Parts: sequence; C-alpha cells; structure tokens
Amino acid sequence: MAHQDWKGQNIPHVIKEFDGSSFSILPILECFLKYNEDTIYDLLPSADSYGWGDHFANIYAWAQNAYRVVEIIPDFSRFGCLPAWFPTTDRLNRKLTGQGQVN
Repeated sequence: MAHQDWKGQNIPHVIKEFDGSSFSILPILECFLKYNEDTIYDLLPSADSYGWGDHFANIYAWAQNAYRVVEIIPDFSRFGCLPAWFPTTDRLNRKLTGQGQVN
C-alpha cells in the first residue's frame, strides 16, 4: 500500500514494449528510458568543462565521474526498476515486497 503522503506518485507506471512484454518503472526514472549503455554518459558535463587545462586530465576526470551515472540506471528486473543499490530488506532485515521497496 502506498504511503498516504506520496499521494500515489510512487506507484510505478507499466510500460509495454513493442514485443508485448511489459515492465513497471517509477515515474521519476522514466526519463532514463531514452538512454542506453552508449548514451548514458551524455548525462555528464563535457570533459572540457573540468577545467584542468589539459585534454588528457579533463578526460581522466570525466572518466572518474562516469561511474556515478551507473548508480541511477534503472534495473529492469526489479519492480519499479529501482537501481540495484536500493535495499530489499528493512532495518530489521525483514524482506520487503516490491511496492514496499518502492515506498
């Protein structure tokens, strides 16, 4: 059951694929559907914006920050497409339902 303060905003939307399959994704994560493994790094500022004054240093700094994008990539095998680091248990180590994890 969704928490009353969320007013239903945390209920995942069902997305139907062209092949008939479907998955549920949180509305806040839907914006990432337009990205794939080749374009997800477009979310980072350009390497030249790092301001090191050296192309190699800028690229290196960009590469070190690229891993942060992976933290927000939806995991399509989970209810709500929650990223992998979202907990599956509560503080007392009790297993949460899919909607419980989303809440």
